[in-house]
Amino acid sequence: MNIYQKLVTIPPKTTFCSHEVAETSDHYNCLTERHIQVMWLEQKYFKNLHTIDNIPITVLSPGIWNNEAGPDFLKAHLRIGDKEYRGDVELHLSEDSWYHHRHHLDKNYDHVILHVSFWQSNKERSILTSEGRALERTHLKKHLTIAESRLTKLIDLELYPHHFFAGSGYCSRHLFQNLSSKKTTTLFQSASMWRLEQKRQMLEEKSNSYCPFITGMAMALGYKNNSEAFRDLFFHLKSLSHLEEQALFAYALGKCNFFNSHYLELWKNSPYYQFLADIFAKLPLTDYILPALRLNKIRPSNHPVRRLSMLVRLCKMPENTKFIENIKSQWDPNIYTGNKKSLILMRNKLCSVIPRYDDDYWRWHYMFEESRQTSPINIFGDDLCMEILVNVILPILYEEVQKKADPQELEIFLIFFNSLPASKSQKSTYLANRFFGDHFSDHIFSKRDLQQGAYQLHRDFCIHFEASCIGCPFVDRYKITSEVTYDVTSNSK
Repeated sequence: MNIYQKLVTIPPKTTFCSHEVAETSDHYNCLTERHIQVMWLEQKYFKNLHTIDNIPITVLSPGIWNNEAGPDFLKAHLRIGDKEYRGDVELHLSEDSWYHHRHHLDKNYDHVILHVSFWQSNKERSILTSEGRALERTHLKKHLTIAESRLTKLIDLELYPHHFFAGSGYCSRHLFQNLSSKKTTTLFQSASMWRLEQKRQMLEEKSNSYCPFITGMAMALGYKNNSEAFRDLFFHLKSLSHLEEQALFAYALGKCNFFNSHYLELWKNSPYYQFLADIFAKLPLTDYILPALRLNKIRPSNHPVRRLSMLVRLCKMPENTKFIENIKSQWDPNIYTGNKKSLILMRNKLCSVIPRYDDDYWRWHYMFEESRQTSPINIFGDDLCMEILVNVILPILYEEVQKKADPQELEIFLIFFNSLPASKSQKSTYLANRFFGDHFSDHIFSKRDLQQGAYQLHRDFCIHFEASCIGCPFVDRYKITSEVTYDVTSNSK
């Protein structure tokens, strides 16, 4: 068991903040209030909501995720029974947290119209505002559509808003500034190995018994902002794969709301767009509702319109394609001869598993602009290949390497992972500043494995203490677990 796995899976016997402190968690696999916020935002992990008095609740709008002080969601629109309400929604793991957090004395919570908790408290009592008004209440656990144990595996907290953190963290001042370069590297590399394991489990959970590689590709096409939406759409499109490719593409565009009045006006001079719009108008409608795509800060070459064309191609691929077997067959540790050229060859062989395609239209268009570009556009670029390699292929391959339990092969795998350059990310700079303060260098997370390790540390600890480091157990846990020497690659102490 490497040092990071020990750190996150076996909590040391010491005292940390209890769950009564807002947004804290002693174990990243535990259900947190942040998970409840995601569940409320997406409205897809429960159904048939009722109040504790068995009055039906219809969520017309979950409201706006609030990153500031006050209720978790603002300006929600609900129908409770036959009455409609507009106001705020507050969420907790337990009903008791309303009083533990002293919301009953805070006027900022006087506009709450519904209190949502995951569990029912042992002791029944009313939830009152500072004005003495009793709130309607509901408990999510009894309305779940999936097993409670799957929630933390299916919900990726990194995809959702978090509080802004300025300056360096507690770990910068009390750990990393005094930690040797070797120990720092060991920590982040071990975290990256743990991250590969978590990603593989996540792919299996989200694949619905389908090929994890193809599911991962579908999510990668959506990039971070739309990975969940693309996954959901992929499985829906698979059920309609009997449609011709153009019809399936038109259907996908329509379900993503790209045939609304805004886009009809924007792309009215595009013959191809109008052709697809006509196809969609003739297709039978279904009641499938896709979560709204996030379109802000997306480069034209990465626009979901282009990615949807690739997603449709994935849906049309034969289901018996043996991608997992191909990944295993392309991995050959004997290729590595100790030089950079052999590592590049290993990368190219693994990336050859990724299905590519060409398209006469998308080679010359970013979206549905009227005229074509003066130079061809890479439909399936190197950046996307690298994302699929790191987030899909390597997690699958790492499991296979672990099964062989060959120390030499595992060492070559680690060398290969470390040879991959880090992605360009503002988050890396943010985390470097958080972990190392004024001492950070732009090159700290220049390698993909170290960058991935930093992301995992943020996910497991920082994300639960984003607004401040108060209550974060990371530093104490590290100091206790590091009293024993661990190898990055070892599966035992």
